[in-house]
Amino acid sequence: MRRKVFIPMLLMINMTILTGCWSYREIDRLSIVAGAAVDKGEDGKCIFTFEIIDLQEGGRDTNIKSRLLESEGYTIFDAVRNSLKFTAPRPYFGHMEVVIISQEIARDGVIEILDFLNRDAEPRLTVDLLLSKEQTAKEILKAQSTTTDIRSFEIYEMLDVQKHLSKSPKVEVYQFINELPCEGSSPFLPAIRITETAGIKTTELSGTAVFKEDKLIGFLDEEETKYFLFTKDNIKGGLLALENLPSANNVNISFEIFHNKTEIKPVYSNGELSINIETKTQITLAEQGTELNFTNERGRLTLKKEMEEFLKANIQKVIQRVQKDFAVDIFGFGSIVNAEMPTLWKEIGRDWNDIFADLDVNVNTIIEIRGSGLLSDPIKVGM
Repeated sequence: MRRKVFIPMLLMINMTILTGCWSYREIDRLSIVAGAAVDKGEDGKCIFTFEIIDLQEGGRDTNIKSRLLESEGYTIFDAVRNSLKFTAPRPYFGHMEVVIISQEIARDGVIEILDFLNRDAEPRLTVDLLLSKEQTAKEILKAQSTTTDIRSFEIYEMLDVQKHLSKSPKVEVYQFINELPCEGSSPFLPAIRITETAGIKTTELSGTAVFKEDKLIGFLDEEETKYFLFTKDNIKGGLLALENLPSANNVNISFEIFHNKTEIKPVYSNGELSINIETKTQITLAEQGTELNFTNERGRLTLKKEMEEFLKANIQKVIQRVQKDFAVDIFGFGSIVNAEMPTLWKEIGRDWNDIFADLDVNVNTIIEIRGSGLLSDPIKVGM
């Protein structure tokens, strides 16, 4: 009997004290930030440009638009708080998707930006970070959009569909932060720049920004990035396009990537450390400009051999470029050595960047040609 009375009473009490949300705020009392750009002013102050979603322009028959606000301060948080001098609803960063960093800021170090994004309660750690190749980061937000009026959301979508190109990495705040203290590995970010298409000045993703600790030291272009992503086992799709293929009478041929698996194995023998890389890639013939038949056994074997040599050469090329020009291990070879050979790592870890610069890396590529699209035979010309 007491239990029958107690349970309804407990439910009634919970209904009165647990209703609603203690931190609830009306949406019209907030300025929702879609994305931000961080630059350094001539006086050394931080310039914080953020894209605000303009809800006043939204409605049943209109598109939601955005506005850019710019504020400065001695620190990022100081610049954000100073924006209250000219905007009544305070900025809300809970829905922010991207943060774009200028080269000037990045070459001095990005710790301050990471600290703000990690320490403040509103920004999510899944915010995408990008590095501007332009003189400033805010130029990226000021460029014209091609698919949506919210510039930051378009950039976020561009990063999401990169799996169809594999020419730019996708790095979120927590991933960059986790990479910084990681022994035997250096961080990187996607790069973005302004381009022109059909008379419209817009932006495009443009390869990879290479970091040493938290400082920018250089860039890989789009094609180099593709083969860098092969070593990182981060290929989700994309194309392999060959120019002047010898077996195809020096015409161009394209293959679509369906699947890739990369395995990296450190080898220590006779006092020498080396790295073995093996890629297993499934592709399909997507385009050819010749009447030659590559779908028969002989043609497939010829293409397989040439594709394996092509992929191997390009992976080796980007590894050698990073070793020679940057001498930082963005591939994460050192972290694999650390995990699999901890005793050896204790001896060499302190000098890893110097060791990495001269490290012997062996690449083996295995290609499987799955098919040739909707055509089993090439298009014939003439009788």
